[in-house]
Amino acid sequence: MNALIVDDEKPARDELRYLLRQHPDIRIVAEADSLYHARKALKEHQIGLVFLDIHMCGEDGFEVLPSLPPGARVIIVSADDSQALRAIRSNVVDYILKPVERQALAEALLRLNPASRPAAAPAVPPKSDSAPTRPR
Repeated sequence: MNALIVDDEKPARDELRYLLRQHPDIRIVAEADSLYHARKALKEHQIGLVFLDIHMCGEDGFEVLPSLPPGARVIIVSADDSQALRAIRSNVVDYILKPVERQALAEALLRLNPASRPAAAPAVPPKSDSAPTRPR
């Protein structure tokens, strides 16, 4: 899946790009340090996934959402957890807090395609050593 990283902090973009190397199905085709550059990248590339910071030098990352192509998915990557409810209402895939942890990123990427999750083991009732009792 072609992805775009939108973050005004280069070290944050670098770290996310590094962590995504463990996920070869995600291809970073563009990076943007502002909403202007994000919109430009969205026009120039076929983007299926956006890793989006929400606080960028006075810009609100949510403002780029109307520019997304149909079907594009968003994972918020932010140091601020106060916008989680807004993110849920915006139908984002996940909300990862910085600094990004490998496990949090892996779980967010699994949410992109729930069908690829390993099947859960069926629930098995616990065995009882005693015979069931009848109600009196």
